[in-house]
Amino acid sequence: MNCTSCGASIENTSNKSSYQCEYCSSYNYDEKYIEARFANLNPTKANEIFGIAKVRFLSGRYDDAIELLTESLKENNDCAEAWGSLALCRVMTLTTGNFDKNVSSIELCMSKIKSLEVNDSEAYFIEIHEKLLEKTLDLSRVWISKSSKSYRAYESTDPEKAKKRAGMQILEAVKMIDRAHHVNNEFSGTSVKASIYTLFAIYNLEVMKNDQRFEDFKLNAQKVVQSALQKNEESTNQLVTNLGLTPKEVRGYLKNIKTNSKKSEVKNGNLEVKSGKGKKWFYFLAFLALIIYLNSD
Repeated sequence: MNCTSCGASIENTSNKSSYQCEYCSSYNYDEKYIEARFANLNPTKANEIFGIAKVRFLSGRYDDAIELLTESLKENNDCAEAWGSLALCRVMTLTTGNFDKNVSSIELCMSKIKSLEVNDSEAYFIEIHEKLLEKTLDLSRVWISKSSKSYRAYESTDPEKAKKRAGMQILEAVKMIDRAHHVNNEFSGTSVKASIYTLFAIYNLEVMKNDQRFEDFKLNAQKVVQSALQKNEESTNQLVTNLGLTPKEVRGYLKNIKTNSKKSEVKNGNLEVKSGKGKKWFYFLAFLALIIYLNSD
């Protein structure tokens, strides 16, 4: 048997389902041992089934783990760890095709954990929410990439069709991020990461950035990112870099922020609201009132 990470020749002498490579320290899983153990398993024992499911999960066999966890929960419906593991398996098997179905399942798992009132439910929620968001951001790139290809395909022959198709795909990415962000997020709060990616999706095509279909998503995301920059510019810039973007690029997303229908700009990280027209109307009305008052005498 060879280590799956470094290829070193090793032997499972401990007779365990998993063991650590002495050369690279990575963990390996003895599938033959697992299969033999599973063959002799009494399926009525929820904890035994759950133990095998965890091994399947760690070895990346998420569909097998889902099947086993489902069986385990039939035997013991009150196991918070099994519900949490099932949610994580659903996260790991997310695709653009099964996104809505899997997220609904994740929401069900998280609701069940909440109803069990376990002491460490917050830790479960934070871990599931964070992994769900990370996976969703990766999947959103698929829609963002499709939008660019769709726009280029029709740009020269049918500009309106190019905008329509690209806009639909950008909206899919934005809605996907928004839904994942709001799945039982009472312990995680507003995500700057999700907001940055929402803006990335909207601004990926210059011609689409002011599309009204994205307006509410864009305004909310701009406010979150702007607030994060004002609170801690250094850590926010590091987060931007970790996401594969540049601080300059993200600051470009914050130009001309609209606040209460007034135009605003971001200059050197500070939000400045242009309200000159409002002041002119105030002075004009005050002057008019004064003339009326004088004429009444």
